Amino acid sequence: MMMIFIGSACGMAQIVQTSGLVNTTPLPLVITNRSSNGLPFRIISGTPGISAFEIGMSGHAWLLGPVAVGSGIGTAPLETMRIGSIAPQSGRGLTITLDATTSSTGLLVRDVGPTGSTDAGIVVTSQSNGVGTGLRLGGPAASGRPTLGTGIDITGGTGLRYNALTAGSGVAIDIGGTTPPRRGIEVVAGGPQHAGIVARAFSNGMGILGVSQSGAYESLPIVERVGVRGHAASNSVLASDTLVGVMGSVQRAGGGGSQTVSIAVQGKGESSATNNAGTTIGVHGIASTQAAGIAVAVGGAFQADTGQISLMAISGDVILGGEKPLLPPAFQVSTYRDMITRNRTYVHHLFASGTTRLSSLALPSWPTIDVPPTGDFKIIVPNAMIIRLKGHVNGSPVTGLRTDMPNRLVILVVTGGVIELVDEHPLADPTERMHFKDDVNLFLEQDDMIQLWYDEEIQRWRCYSF
Repeated sequence: MMMIFIGSACGMAQIVQTSGLVNTTPLPLVITNRSSNGLPFRIISGTPGISAFEIGMSGHAWLLGPVAVGSGIGTAPLETMRIGSIAPQSGRGLTITLDATTSSTGLLVRDVGPTGSTDAGIVVTSQSNGVGTGLRLGGPAASGRPTLGTGIDITGGTGLRYNALTAGSGVAIDIGGTTPPRRGIEVVAGGPQHAGIVARAFSNGMGILGVSQSGAYESLPIVERVGVRGHAASNSVLASDTLVGVMGSVQRAGGGGSQTVSIAVQGKGESSATNNAGTTIGVHGIASTQAAGIAVAVGGAFQADTGQISLMAISGDVILGGEKPLLPPAFQVSTYRDMITRNRTYVHHLFASGTTRLSSLALPSWPTIDVPPTGDFKIIVPNAMIIRLKGHVNGSPVTGLRTDMPNRLVILVVTGGVIELVDEHPLADPTERMHFKDDVNLFLEQDDMIQLWYDEEIQRWRCYSF
């Protein structure tokens, strides 16, 4: 039974009772409401006479009950609307177009929170776990899903929350895929106690993994119990190529102050263990190389402007070289082949502004040099402090010493014969000559020793002790 109420122009109500309304003409069926006082057009269903559909005089329509769209689709309890029977290929359940709009909103879910519903505004679920894409925003350029300016704009408390199906599974956010972006994530946070990114991982996880590598390398594995790991790898053959695993930089401008501190990278190691605490290291640098030819492996390199401090130890003992029993366990293996239980400290130029105290002193020596009995013989000072000389039994003259380092102190030891050190020899270069008291030559016999010091002021070698 369907009942239609129609108001007439003369104000008299008419009631038509019928079980069906059939249009047998080639023209559309038109039902017109010409109410003089603007009453709406209503369709009432059910025995109690509940209004199910209403059209106002301005054309606005209201559905006052649950709505099901699609063949054989019905709403479930507590549902207001359900859309079904979507085409299996390229079907669309609901399409909202914003053509010819500027600042309009296609879908608005409002009143979520204390004043309205405390449930989720939008819930996307799957028929099976891990199947399908819940929400897709835009797509690659020139595809069926054009890209967007801003995919998601969030203002509020928690912007995004992800919980794995089971502990240690799932990927919270996957960015890039086959088309990597220019910036994966850009975070801006300002003010005291603000943090751009906080990455927490439990004892068997890794906090942050940063990788910059060529496509020839496999993905870097996760290393347990590591807070931050930076890795760089490349097959580049460029001689000027530079790889940086982790870079820290700090820059301060403005007026500044004498008590300000700027730190590029700070490493801190702390142990609160009471027994067998082992070794605690703030920063540990390791380097290795397998290249033939010119190759240098440096564990740590420090550089500062001229006159500034490159390396400073504020407190604690400083170990530059050492012997195995005296070193912490982590440093008891040396790379020095000749003394595997010790390591060696190399210093090209060493200058101490205060007093230098040594518990022992070892002076490197040079193999014996044979000095001919005649001629202009000049000693090229090697990278050693003790120089062994062997002369002829009747004497072998030394006319000068050449060095590229000022203030040099060397010890000459005669292992055989006689060595004559010639004062101000005319055939020697002025900067290589020896200058002795009273301008006399010095004769050294077997087992004699003499110390010569190069005086930069007069550019001559002086007798330090004999």
